[in-house]
Amino acid sequence: MTGRLARLCLGLLLWLTPAGAQGLLPAPGPDGSYGFIDLQGEWVLKPAYHLVGFFSEGLAGVRLDKGGKAGYIDSLGTVVIAPKFDSLDFFQGGFAAVKLGAVWGYIDKNGHWLCQPQFRTAYPFYNGCAQVVTAAGKGGFVNGLGKFVQVPVGAFSNGLAPAPQAGKWGFVNDQGGWAIAPQFSRLNPFHDGLALASDQRGLVGYLDTRGNWAVAPQFQNGLDFFEELAPVQIERKWGFLDPSGKMAIPPQFDAAYPFCEGLAAVTVGKKKTGYIDKSGTLVIAPQFAWAGPFRGGRAWASQDGKRWGIINSQGAFTLPPELPGEVQAHEGFYLVKISNQEGYMDADGKWLFRFPPAP
Repeated sequence: MTGRLARLCLGLLLWLTPAGAQGLLPAPGPDGSYGFIDLQGEWVLKPAYHLVGFFSEGLAGVRLDKGGKAGYIDSLGTVVIAPKFDSLDFFQGGFAAVKLGAVWGYIDKNGHWLCQPQFRTAYPFYNGCAQVVTAAGKGGFVNGLGKFVQVPVGAFSNGLAPAPQAGKWGFVNDQGGWAIAPQFSRLNPFHDGLALASDQRGLVGYLDTRGNWAVAPQFQNGLDFFEELAPVQIERKWGFLDPSGKMAIPPQFDAAYPFCEGLAAVTVGKKKTGYIDKSGTLVIAPQFAWAGPFRGGRAWASQDGKRWGIINSQGAFTLPPELPGEVQAHEGFYLVKISNQEGYMDADGKWLFRFPPAP
């Protein structure tokens, strides 16, 4: 992200896409200040802010003046949480990370402290917990009660998160207690109720939430379950496994990725990537150097690995491959820079709003 596109982040973390955006998008005005437009490209909150962030859970971060403090407004422009922070993140799961001085803490949507500032890094809440790094560089997480647990973890899912101890991996609960004892050489968060794990031989299988093998370790490699299928590797070829352990699509691909909206990217032959359906049939011929998951009937793809665009479910580009990388969607629109023009564009390449020239 370059130019004024980066300024829209307000110094936020933005590792995840904000949700509940109220149908409003941040945009700059002719004088360089920022406001919010609706999904027809019309001003709803006219430019009056030095910096703004995206709406999430009904609130957006704003900074009124250069060098001033940041706070939160609602979709009417009413200040809900007074500007008093040096930086802030979007709300997710009812909480947001905010920064005072050099350290981060968490507040609720009333502006009350969930956890006082004490962290070097504070990630958004996800499934009830947020990963953090202390000022001393120690990893841990904060739960929904504001308790800090100094145990480095992966993402929480099904109330559990992968965590290491003495070179082994197990699962901890949101209080930091061991729910599944450390015993695995590799461990992923739960997806579709199953978690990828490796035994001490390095073979991959899948665990249930009690820590029992739902699918015995037997694969050279694997990825998480999505839409009740998981890519697994046998003798250098990839296929797809169902939750019972049966091969739903036999190993035949040089690489395979999880299903999304009924399609999965696979690589065959000359290292080109296409898509299969759940019967294993190629429905989009291998032609891409890189191809991502489908969301809302569209996927990011690149023919040369350098320029990206958006394809539809037939594999045709609806947004020409002219961007240097994938861009996250906000309310169905993409914040892009094409031919020195910045603004919001839909998946068909139609401009919603072009940013005015910088003052």
